[in-house]
Amino acid sequence: DGRFPLDYEEIVRASKETGTIIELNNSSLHPESFRDNAFENDRILLKLCMKHDVPVVVDSDAHVDIDVGNHIYAQKILEEVGFPEELILNDRPELIKKRILEKRAGL
Repeated sequence: DGRFPLDYEEIVRASKETGTIIELNNSSLHPESFRDNAFENDRILLKLCMKHDVPVVVDSDAHVDIDVGNHIYAQKILEEVGFPEELILNDRPELIKKRILEKRAGL
């Protein structure tokens, strides 16, 4: 959300260091979303995730039932920046579980 300036480089570095998975939220990218500059900010964030080899999970964050599983806006931006599939964890639950368990264990 552009209303709250952040140091995206620092966020991505910290995510890599701590094993935190970054979420790409489809709802935030909806044209009617109240978030400022979501597309521009997510482009920056995704490019930094590629640079630092930090994975993401894509989430519909549906606020209505017809949007459950809808990733149309997230897919558009992923394609636009050429985000590699190997850094998207949605279809690899074992990697998500591993990261969560490592984080809980303090690894």
